[in-house]
Amino acid sequence: MGITRPCTKHNYLVKKIEDLARTIHEAFHVAKSGRPGPVVVDLPKDVMTALGEYLPPAKARHRSYNPQVKGDLSKIEQAVELLANAKKPLIYAGGGVINAGPAASQLLTNLADLTGAPTTLTLMGLGALPASHKNFIGMVGHARFAGSQHVHA
Repeated sequence: MGITRPCTKHNYLVKKIEDLARTIHEAFHVAKSGRPGPVVVDLPKDVMTALGEYLPPAKARHRSYNPQVKGDLSKIEQAVELLANAKKPLIYAGGGVINAGPAASQLLTNLADLTGAPTTLTLMGLGALPASHKNFIGMVGHARFAGSQHVHA
């Protein structure tokens, strides 16, 4: 379990078959809520071979997992001020825009239009801004970014 901690949202070790159903439901809740990500459920052999009773999900909640899903208005205002005062602004968007849904992609497009800032996307963010958008400068790692002769006006 320890080796996966740096790259997962949470790890579980099921020690008793009676805890398996609740743990699986809770693991799926953690994996899908907030920022989606991988969760490990470690099942020792004695748990894997045991017989148990299936329990349907009952609003499984992780006791200490309460992701913040609404933006902090003061941080948003600070970001707007920094972007407005930047000499060479660049919008660098990722998979969070995709995970937030179509409305977030539209807001990203509106932001690129409003600021006129060159906009690039991570691999997980592809599709968050149409590739035909006038401010889209390509994806990081794309051949357009290679070499020092690439300049944007």
